[in-house]
Amino acid sequence: MLKNKKAISALIATVLLILITIAGVAIIAGAVIPMITKITQSGQACTSARLNIDTSAGFTCLNSTGVNVNIVRGPEDFDLAAIQLIILDDTGTTKEIVMSDASKFPGINGGRVYTILKSGNWTGNATEVRVAPIVKVGNTKTTCDISAKVSIPICA
Repeated sequence: MLKNKKAISALIATVLLILITIAGVAIIAGAVIPMITKITQSGQACTSARLNIDTSAGFTCLNSTGVNVNIVRGPEDFDLAAIQLIILDDTGTTKEIVMSDASKFPGINGGRVYTILKSGNWTGNATEVRVAPIVKVGNTKTTCDISAKVSIPICA
């Protein structure tokens, strides 16, 4: 009775195992490589995305109604999606503002003064301002690390 039963030969079994392994690697690589590429692109975009706060021209300062901040962009070309400003005041309050109107962003090698008015829960005097670029890579927006922070002088 056992003489009529046929089994898969060792050679065919080995070839099938190799093909299954190759297919598994191809499927995993197809999912992992795009994810790693996306993470790398976001990291590279934040490396070149730098915004600075200029205090030398006297535009960045504290007045009775709020604070003026002169944000300067360098020569790097990156897709700026928004600007995040973080203002700390003498009462311990932190005010976070995200500006996303691209028509009001500083151009390459340019600057722009933003006026942030006191309102609502922000009653103290600003002591420090920080800026972080939010860049766009494909359809994804990535908030980069704080690229500049300065103490705010009183307007002259």
